Amino acid sequence: RRDDIPVVRMRHPRNQGPSNHRNVVPPYTSLPRLVSPASKFHSNPPQSVLQNTMHPPPASCIHGPEPPGTLVALPDARVYSHHGVIIDSENRLRTDLSPDILPPPSGHRILDYKSLPDPDSIDAHVYCLSGLSSWKSYFHWLIDAIPRTRHARLADYDLVYSPLGKPYHTETLDRLGVPEHKRLEATAQSHFACRQLTASSPAPLCHLEPDDRSYLRALFAAPAGKPERRLYISRADAWRRRITNEDALIELIEPLGFETITLAGLTIAEQAALFSEAEAILAGHGAALTNVIFAPAGCQIIELLTSNYIYDYFEKLSKLCGLDYHRHISPNPPTNPEHPLDLERFRQTTLPRLKNL
Repeated sequence: RRDDIPVVRMRHPRNQGPSNHRNVVPPYTSLPRLVSPASKFHSNPPQSVLQNTMHPPPASCIHGPEPPGTLVALPDARVYSHHGVIIDSENRLRTDLSPDILPPPSGHRILDYKSLPDPDSIDAHVYCLSGLSSWKSYFHWLIDAIPRTRHARLADYDLVYSPLGKPYHTETLDRLGVPEHKRLEATAQSHFACRQLTASSPAPLCHLEPDDRSYLRALFAAPAGKPERRLYISRADAWRRRITNEDALIELIEPLGFETITLAGLTIAEQAALFSEAEAILAGHGAALTNVIFAPAGCQIIELLTSNYIYDYFEKLSKLCGLDYHRHISPNPPTNPEHPLDLERFRQTTLPRLKNL
């Protein structure tokens, strides 16, 4: 173990390639270079900084047979970007450890890249915690990334490769016992060649096992509260999918004891405590509903959806947790980022359910 290795933060620009996956990595000229102590591990300056050269993308891919939760150790392997894309010593993409949402015909978007930045070489055993969209999505961080650590002893690794850009990243790493000097930052253009790289084979995306839920509840100390609160989780502070007639909705549900709450600024532990006390939760589709994993059994979940944006993530999650899930769908044009709630239909179908709580 090397407890005095400092955190390494690589400051790279975002990949600005076109949306058809034919991404071209921007040059790295004039980027600042952080100094790492060579006494503990050797990190070569990336050649792309000095010579504006590029590294070839993976030549092929391989899918291992390991079941979810298996620790896979790869010598001389590389990890790329904040999505935690893993490439073995033979320049093969490990698709089992690097899932992709809606992949292109090639099988993975990285196989369509023209080049990657040259990697930094690190003489360290690195655990890859970063996963698909976990750098920006509370849902993917909590449901897809963190359960992988259930089978790993993070203290056994020299460094933990993880996004660090959100408060919930820091809170989670603190609770996992990863000190700051062992955090290797995963950014859009991070690319590291590691002496040894270990990752946990993931479950299918957006899937949570009962033991994973218990692990998350214990990790964030979700209390066994008395389920008596009725919560309406507002998206008034969100950048999309806001309800334009929310005031009228609140007028309907406040007499039934519903509190209107926004979750911005709350820690994961605070959100866990809040949801653990709920007997009913009314919320629009969004990351806030990830917290249903902390709700008590039998809690009623009413998800407000629109006809142009229907996903079953939170329905599946609610059923896994033994919750009473229902949905209310309002019509909405495909291009509209905001929408009015269908109040007449809400009065006819959903409001009677809330009155019978």
